[in-house]
Amino acid sequence: MKSKTQTYLVRVYDKFTMMQVSRTMPTKPTTHKGIKAQNNRVLKWAQKTYPNQIRYEVEALND
Repeated sequence: MKSKTQTYLVRVYDKFTMMQVSRTMPTKPTTHKGIKAQNNRVLKWAQKTYPNQIRYEVEALND
């Protein structure tokens, strides 16, 4: 059975360190517009959860 979830790897950087966090979203987008929207949702979640960071990177993991 295919998985309907999408897991993302979020890298959060501050001045001296880098931290990696995984985030699982309940749906897996298939269109370019959906992928872009879901990446933005994960990015906003990271900015809200880990404020005061210098840089955020979001990468979809292949399931």
